[in-house]
Amino acid sequence: MNDSEEKFALEYHTADDPDPQGPPFKYRSHYLDDAVAEAWRLKETGGRSLRVTRGDEVTLDGDALDGLLALISETRTGEPERPLRELAAQALGENAKAQGA
Repeated sequence: MNDSEEKFALEYHTADDPDPQGPPFKYRSHYLDDAVAEAWRLKETGGRSLRVTRGDEVTLDGDALDGLLALISETRTGEPERPLRELAAQALGENAKAQGA
């Protein structure tokens, strides 16, 4: 497995993307919570996150990602000083518990 296959890739379009139907930009990270935090930042600036992948596998599709971002926004309202990556990790944990129930 090469380095890019080991990393999580957030696929997205920016708010000012001249070709929003074209291939998405990719933000790569070794950490899922970092990719989710970046998706939240993009959403706040008008961007659109499509999915998070790792290699050829979809880790979070658009619907799952939207749900996590909504949860982060809700939590951030009550705790605006808390680090965004920490909020993303919490949202991922809550999502995993809900999926396991």
